[in-house]
Amino acid sequence: DIAAVLVIAIFYSASIKWIFILYALVLVSFLGLLYYKKKYSSPQRPPAWMTFEVISMGLLSKVFRNLEISSPKKRIAKHFKLPPPYILESWMHSMTYVRNLCAHHSRLWNRTLTLKPQLLRKPKVAWLLSNDINPNKLFAFLSCCLYLLKVINPNTRTGTHFRNLLEKYPNINLHAMGFPEHWEHEDLWK
Repeated sequence: DIAAVLVIAIFYSASIKWIFILYALVLVSFLGLLYYKKKYSSPQRPPAWMTFEVISMGLLSKVFRNLEISSPKKRIAKHFKLPPPYILESWMHSMTYVRNLCAHHSRLWNRTLTLKPQLLRKPKVAWLLSNDINPNKLFAFLSCCLYLLKVINPNTRTGTHFRNLLEKYPNINLHAMGFPEHWEHEDLWK
């Protein structure tokens, strides 16, 4: 299974950097797998969480994107109340991109995102009613993240904490981040 992921990553990535990163991940995974094989005989394959602990968000995004449209892929997307899997693919790709911007200390607050998340047309839970959403801006990205958080934990107070943070710093130019007027009244952000 690890070799298959390595082959897929090499095939879909032109960067030698990825080969070295994956090689390191394979070694780390291999040590965990050796321990698993030594200690347990059933089930034959280790639990998914062991693999997910050592792969990057970028690799997870690539693996999900490279899965064929199938029942398991649709079930994963449906679990997050995102019925068409291409929406989750888009969000994962965008999250990887924004995560990398943050990791490399890039300016984010007024950036035009080149890898934008696909916006929902028929949401299953609270989403944005405004049609004035620029998917290339931070507000759309943050809304996608909040949507996922609310699906995972409907009682999350992340939206409230974020609103409180912005109230603390009223000089922030919300328009530059793509926040529409009256965004705080959207069901998603309540």
